[in-house]
Amino acid sequence: MITASASTAYCRIVKNNKNDVKPVLHLLSFGNFAVVNSALKSLAIDKVIPNDKEKIEIINVINSFTPKKEVGYADVRVGLAVACAGWLGLPKVDEFLSKSLEESDYQPLTKATEMAIKGKIL
Repeated sequence: MITASASTAYCRIVKNNKNDVKPVLHLLSFGNFAVVNSALKSLAIDKVIPNDKEKIEIINVINSFTPKKEVGYADVRVGLAVACAGWLGLPKVDEFLSKSLEESDYQPLTKATEMAIKGKIL
């Protein structure tokens, strides 16, 4: 719990502006499940809108991240799905949301993805 909270706080405090994702990308490069999950949640909390290249980079990292769901905890894609509500229109984003919806039966991810597809933040 401490690691997860620290990850979210780090991403929110260290960034240079509202849409700076460098701290998130840094944590995604080495973090374990809790660190990555919380870094992605910071994107949703602050309604961060990175540039298209950064959106694609984040999605590619998460698509290759394993495990996507940690038993008894969550699915790492939930925070990203919520953030994607503000990223619609980019084919990679739309593909990520559709694929997440098809692949998962995890209710929080399903709900977040359905809302994001409608452009609504959970």
